[in-house]
Parts: sequence; structure tokens; C-alpha cells
Amino acid sequence: MKLILFKKISSLILALSMVLSFSVVSLAAEDTEYTQFKVSNGYGYIGKAGVTVQKGTTATINVKAKVSCVTMEQIMSIVREHKSEFTNEQFSYIEEKSKKQQHSAGLFCFILGARYGGSNEEYFKNSHNKEVRVENSSDDTLINNLSNLVNQEFELNGTITAIGQSFIPVTAYAFIELTTIEFEDGHTLRVINTDAAVADKTGSTSNVGEVDDDEEEPDLFLLPLTD
Repeated sequence: MKLILFKKISSLILALSMVLSFSVVSLAAEDTEYTQFKVSNGYGYIGKAGVTVQKGTTATINVKAKVSCVTMEQIMSIVREHKSEFTNEQFSYIEEKSKKQQHSAGLFCFILGARYGGSNEEYFKNSHNKEVRVENSSDDTLINNLSNLVNQEFELNGTITAIGQSFIPVTAYAFIELTTIEFEDGHTLRVINTDAAVADKTGSTSNVGEVDDDEEEPDLFLLPLTD
């Protein structure tokens, strides 16, 4: 298996600085009617350094990074007001998955695909700046309401244990899934998973894995930052 890296950036350090640490618009424009937006989805490197493992050995990756994003609670407060724009099956799935915050990026990608991808929930999966044009922007209150959300500052904190699967030593890194939506005025929303993945620098999971990958519990935690 190979993770699809966010924005197809090969440099992990560049990915960290561009995806998780760049400045965002502090205030979203209110009552703006957008006619188009772009969606990206993929995996970004998180953490300052990797750990070296080989078959039979484990090592802990410590994650402590400042991130700017919106939470699934914020997204769902808007999506619930637009329940009629989804099928019953889609909305039931969204409600169920929203209870697990570790899957927020994947769920946001699903929501956007269900609504703006011709009801294809996978439409924006592993995409890069996929453009959507809104035909009746004045009537599309879902996207306009989402555009009024503002990224908040959090500390992403936790540990992941990597395990080697090859007798050849490999350096393992922690990755998280991200979904972003960029509006035509440059305002960007970012949603991240708190369920991390372990892979080598290319995103390959062939020679390295994660110990005790529990789907029910998040690997990382978003801690609000205060001034």
C-alpha cells in the first residue's frame, strides 16, 4: 500500500511547512456568494523526525505540532441544516462517522463528494485542487455557510509506535489525512484526521507499519491553543 501524498509533495519538510504551518485568513468574508472552489485530499507528513526500524523492532514517533483547522463539530453544525441535500443513506453514514473525530478529513471529503461530486462520495478522494463551479451560488447556502467558518489554532499531540516489516532498516514517519477547500478569494478551510498512518518517506507502507492500530481510538489529539 502507498499513501497518496497531499499536493503530491515529495519533500516531507516542505509538506510540513506548507500544509500545516502556513498562515491562514483570520476572518472569513460573511455573506459571500462563491461561484467556484477547489478541493484537495491526501496525506501530509507530521512530526519533526522519523524513526528507524526493521523487522522485529519498534520505535515511538512523538508528535507535537501546531495546526490550523476546523473541527467536525463545526462542519456538522452546518451539514445538519442541509440534511435534505443528501440521500437518507448518505446522511445516516455522515451522522455515524461524525461521532469519531479521528476520521474527520475522510468524512469531509465524503460530504463534499456526495453534494458536489454528482453524488459520488469518492469524487474528491486523493485529488489535487479539483475545481467545482457552483451554478446557482445564491441558492447554494451549504457552501456559503461553510465559507464562513474560520480555521482555529490547535496543538496536535500524541504518539504512534512504528514497527519494522523488513530486515532492511527503514525510516518511518507519521502521516495524517487532510482535506482542504479553497475559495476563490483565497480563504481556505482545512480538516485533518487524528488517526495517523505510518509509512516511509515515499508514503509506502510495505516495509513499516503501526503497532496496535485501533480503529476505535485516535492516535493523536487536537488541543485548543489559547492566547
